Formats: sequence, structure tokens, C-alpha cells
Amino acid sequence: MLPRLRAQAEKDSRARSLLAERVQVPWHLQSYLAAFNYLSRRRQAGFSGMQPLSMEAVMGYGEKMGFSGVWPFYLRVIDELDSEWLEAQARKLKAAQPKGKKK
Repeated sequence: MLPRLRAQAEKDSRARSLLAERVQVPWHLQSYLAAFNYLSRRRQAGFSGMQPLSMEAVMGYGEKMGFSGVWPFYLRVIDELDSEWLEAQARKLKAAQPKGKKK
């Protein structure tokens, strides 16, 4: 996707701003971000919107991928990323709601 975004950035200012805002994740944290992205794609949705990641899924994936030596850090990173993601989704949902008429 990144090469496509770079090509589009030559023509489109929105694509340029998206590319400029892209966060560079240090190499030693990339495996945690990859874990979060994998888990987040398998997130459950309910009537109240997207749900937090289940601890079972987080622990199961962590065990499978070899994070057992750094459990406290792994769990904290995934929890913090999940909290930020859920807050961002709530803000996005709130911004997308039509403005109501005031009486």
C-alpha cells in the first residue's frame, strides 16, 4: 500500500498529508505493533460498537509468537494500543454522527 500511496502523493495533497503523518515505529517495537494489528483485525463488534481485545486472544497470540519472556511489557503495550484505538474509533463515530437540531 505504501508504494501506491507514494505514487498518489505526487498528484494528491491529501495523500501527501497522510504520508507525512505516518508514524515511524522503531524496529524494536514493530513486533508489538504487528501483534496489535493482527489481533485488532479479529476484534469482536457488539451493539455498542467495537469491543476491547479479549485477554484470551492477546495471551494466546503472545504465547504462539514467543512473547512469554516479556509478558508484562507485551500486555501493557497491547493494552495501551487497544485503549488508544478504541478512543480514536469513538471520536470518529461521534464526528460522523449528524448534528441534531437544538430546541
